[in-house]
Amino acid sequence: MRRQKIAFLASLCLFLSAVEYAIPKPLPFMRLGLANLPIILALNIFSFPELLLLTFLKVLCQAIISGTLISYIVVFSIAGSFSSLLTMWLLNFLFKKKKCISLLGISLAGALANNGAQLFCSQIFMFGQRTKYVAPILLITGTVTGLLLGAVALLVENKSEWYKEFSLMDSDKIIALEKNFTEERSSKGSIIKLGFYILLLTAFLLVNQWVQNLYLLYGCTGLSLLLLLIKKRGKYNLLPSILILLSVTIMALFVPFGKVLFTLGSFRITSGALIKGLHRSGILLGMTFISSLAIDRNLRLPGKTGELVSEIFLYADKLKGTDLPKESKNIFSRIDKQLCKVWGTE
Repeated sequence: MRRQKIAFLASLCLFLSAVEYAIPKPLPFMRLGLANLPIILALNIFSFPELLLLTFLKVLCQAIISGTLISYIVVFSIAGSFSSLLTMWLLNFLFKKKKCISLLGISLAGALANNGAQLFCSQIFMFGQRTKYVAPILLITGTVTGLLLGAVALLVENKSEWYKEFSLMDSDKIIALEKNFTEERSSKGSIIKLGFYILLLTAFLLVNQWVQNLYLLYGCTGLSLLLLLIKKRGKYNLLPSILILLSVTIMALFVPFGKVLFTLGSFRITSGALIKGLHRSGILLGMTFISSLAIDRNLRLPGKTGELVSEIFLYADKLKGTDLPKESKNIFSRIDKQLCKVWGTE
C-alpha cells in the first residue's frame, strides 16, 4: 500500500512536471515548483525515507519530461529538490505539531532553499560570477510560487476529500495493471537501448570537448534534433530549446573578452564571449536532445523498481486520460473528484 501511495504521488509529480514544462521559462534550470505540491502534501503522511524516495522520483519525472536525465541540468534539480525537502521536513518536524508554522510558511521556506541550491549550482556549472544577474529572477519567482503552492496545499489539507481518504487509508489495494511490465525480453531491450544512448551522449561530450569547433558541435546537435523529430513524428516543442540557446548565450556576453564585434550603447558584444556562450548552449541542447531520445514512457525496468515505475505511468495515464467531472462548477471540487476517481475512493 505504501508503494502504491508513493506511485500515486509520483504520478502527480509527473503530471505537474508536464504542465510546468509547457510554460516558457527564461532559464533552462528554472522551475516554477508545481511538482513540489505532492511532496508538500506528503510531509504529514510519509516517513523521511519515503519522502526521500518520492523526491528522487520527482527529480526523475522532471528529467524524463524535460529530456535532461543524462545532462548536468539534472544536478540543479537534485540539489534544489533535496535542499527543499530537507528544509521543509525539518520545519514540519520541529514546528508543525506546535502550530508555529503552516504549510504556507513551509512551502515558502522550501522554495527559497531550492532557489539557493540552484544559484549555487549555477555559479559552478553555468554562469560563474554572472549568477548575480540571475538571482533576483529566481528569488522573486521562488517567493511567489512558494506562497501560491503553500496556499494550494493548505486548501487541499483542509477541504479535499481525496486527501482525507489518501492520508488515512492503510489497507492493501490491488491495482490491475494493463500490461505485463516485468516481461524479461522487454526489460532487456529497454536497458540495452538506454545504455546505447548513454554511450552516444558520452561520445558527444568527449568529441566536443576535445574539438572546440562550433560547426561540429551544432552539426552533432542538429543531427540529434533530427533523430528526435523523427522519433516524435515532428511533435516536439522547440520553444524551451530556443530559450535555452538564448538565455545561456546572452548570459555569457556579460563577461566580454576577445574582439569587439559591435556595441549596444555601453554594452560590448565580443567574439570570445559569444563563442563561449554558443558552445555552452550547444552542449546543453545536444545533451537535452540525446536525453529525450534515450527516455520514453515505454521504458521497462526489471524487479520491484520496474513495478513502481509501471504504476507511476499507469496512474499518470489515468490522470490525463479522462475529463474532469462536470457535476460541480467549482474547479477545486472537480479536480478533487477526479483525484478520488483515479485513486479509487469513488
